[in-house]
Formats: sequence, structure tokens, C-alpha cells
Amino acid sequence: MEPKTAAQILNAKKLFIFDMDGTIYLGNRVFPFAIRFIKNLRAHGKNCFSSPIMLPILLPSISKTYPDGL
Repeated sequence: MEPKTAAQILNAKKLFIFDMDGTIYLGNRVFPFAIRFIKNLRAHGKNCFSSPIMLPILLPSISKTYPDGL
């Protein structure tokens, strides 16, 4: 059996859970690559979960930088 590629492994998953601090943002800076990755996951029907505690802090920053949302 051949080893699976990263794309095959990711495609097989239905839910992605993220630690936000240092993964999605650092300080008050949201990482653009994280936004693109999450949008791509959602576009492919994947579910994404992260700590809701940080959403009130992040939403103002995200809405200014990404008016269309995540």
C-alpha cells in the first residue's frame, strides 16, 4: 500500500479543529493564510471549529480586513 498524500489525508477528514492563538492569529493580527485555508476548507464542504471565546476579539479585526467574512 502506498503512503497517502497530504491532500488525500485532508480530503478524508470532515471536521477541522484549530487552536486560534498562533495558528489563526497572533496578538491582534489575523494570518491571511489561515483565512484562505479556512475558506478553502469550507468551500469543499468541511466543517471548521475554533474557540468561540476569541470571536468577539477577532470579529472587528476580521470584518475590517475581510468584509466578506471568513
